[in-house]
Amino acid sequence: MRFAIGLVVVIALLALAGCTETLNTDKLESDIEKALTKAGTPAESVDCPSDVEPDKGSRFECTVETKNGKQRKVVVTQLDNEGHVRFRLSR
Repeated sequence: MRFAIGLVVVIALLALAGCTETLNTDKLESDIEKALTKAGTPAESVDCPSDVEPDKGSRFECTVETKNGKQRKVVVTQLDNEGHVRFRLSR
């Protein structure tokens, strides 16, 4: 199955995890999966790094495995130091 969409852009709010000052990437993984499913491209799994510190303007990547076993990257950009992010499926 081919990706029906070339780009997904969503703004999500991630809660900071307690005193550790890292982003709640478990929530981000869920948000990415929901956005892809809504766009008609359901994911088998989404994996983001767990040690991302809030840093406005910084970027990191998450890996998406589609239902047909293909892997794609999702680029996540931090919009502020409060956990607001934007993500898009890379081409």
